[in-house]
Amino acid sequence: MMKYSGWHRFGVVFRYVDVPCETLCLIVYHMDVRLGWTIMKALELNIVGQNLLSGQSTQNFIPSSPSPRKIERGVYGKLYGDFWNHNISQ
Repeated sequence: MMKYSGWHRFGVVFRYVDVPCETLCLIVYHMDVRLGWTIMKALELNIVGQNLLSGQSTQNFIPSSPSPRKIERGVYGKLYGDFWNHNISQ
């Protein structure tokens, strides 16, 4: 995570997955990007791009789960507030 001017944050997650098998080997690349702005001490706005290198991927989040989840490419916003730990009146 990189910080710019104290108010902006930028982060990239790059994952490489190699699925070995006997007949066909699958190599998948994933990339997520997050851009965040601190609006005030207790409030942050994030724009996140998920699974940007491929249109859709199947992932097992829990190894014992019988059904994998499909994660599609997408962009979403997130507003995060932490008003319990900050005095916002200053």
